[in-house]
Amino acid sequence: LDSSLPTLSRAIPQAATELLLGFASLITLLVLSSGPVYAEWVAVGGNDEAGMTVYVDPFTIRRKGHLVKTWFLYDFKTVQTKVSNSFLSSRTQQQYDCAEERWRLLAVTCFSSNMEKRQCGF
Repeated sequence: LDSSLPTLSRAIPQAATELLLGFASLITLLVLSSGPVYAEWVAVGGNDEAGMTVYVDPFTIRRKGHLVKTWFLYDFKTVQTKVSNSFLSSRTQQQYDCAEERWRLLAVTCFSSNMEKRQCGF
């Protein structure tokens, strides 16, 4: 047991140094990334016939048990009309229940331009 004390005494300062470096890196990352956050839309599908492309923001995917929530962007080549409002893109938040194989719409925002540029009222 006595022979392990020198090794242990060297390991503690090394672990403390690694912890401090990791903490400093985390603080630096938080400071540098404290600017505005923009969605990073990734195309995941669509329908050429309908003139629609579907995007997902992978940074918004959240899982809690068997429920998964994420944001989608639907971008259209032609104007869509719903409830007397016209739009070219819409952003939706959807929740999926993987256990029950169902989903529901949590939020919808429509935009008068492509890729959610100008918001229109609903």
